[in-house]
Amino acid sequence: MKKTISILLCALLVLSLAGCGGTKAESSEPTAAPAAAETPAVTEASAVTVAPDASVTPAESDTGDVSALVEQILAMVGQPVEDLYDLVGRPTGNVDYTSSCLVTGGKDGQLEYDGFTVYTIVQPDGTETIYDCLPD
Repeated sequence: MKKTISILLCALLVLSLAGCGGTKAESSEPTAAPAAAETPAVTEASAVTVAPDASVTPAESDTGDVSALVEQILAMVGQPVEDLYDLVGRPTGNVDYTSSCLVTGGKDGQLEYDGFTVYTIVQPDGTETIYDCLPD
């Protein structure tokens, strides 16, 4: 009986950890983040991909060093995503939004730039904030 319960609990743990995981969607064309007025609608099962804004290119840091830029973005965690756009412009790569593992009814965003990726959280009310930044 104890073995059966232990096995069931282990299986439940594995399934709960896999529930928030996902694979990166492959896309043949680059996409960009939505503009402030175009915040994605929050639905539990949908993923949002947006078309790129070709007129905007990312800003370079003074030294051109990606690690310094990543540090600047990490200092902005919790701030609105518009502050990120003011610093580095719109994403140059894919932008994916999926159901959030962190916020009930929210979305997790993944904004790809040349050399780094910024992760965001979209609250159920539509506000999007910076969550993390990692170099490629």
